[in-house]
Amino acid sequence: MLFICTANQLDPVPAPLLDRMEIIELTGYTEEEKIAIATKYLIPRQTKENGIDPALIEFPQESIALIARHYTREAGVRSWNSRSARSAGSWRADRGGHKEKLVITPEVIHEFLGGSRCGWIRRSPSAPSAPELR
Repeated sequence: MLFICTANQLDPVPAPLLDRMEIIELTGYTEEEKIAIATKYLIPRQTKENGIDPALIEFPQESIALIARHYTREAGVRSWNSRSARSAGSWRADRGGHKEKLVITPEVIHEFLGGSRCGWIRRSPSAPSAPELR
């Protein structure tokens, strides 16, 4: 008989059970892969599903990397889709009938998504608009 179990963390698994298990760790996407998936698939899908003209919104590479690094905890990109949907919905509600282009900066990300989910971001006194990791 063979049992297959999956877990994101081994800490909650009782030690006696761990002793009887063969652990096989599988890695998730790298940050670069998450960024590529978001750029090629997730962001275009969310802009289309939310009726946003792609010419009116811009996602700089640094902002996409910020989301990958600080707002997606899992190895894959499941939560990225829900976070980008929330951002797109918030953006559409905030914009109303406005036609100016919105650049998704780190500040806009923080406004739409709230605090970082995977660590925290501290603003540097010398560069208030640039987030820093601590």
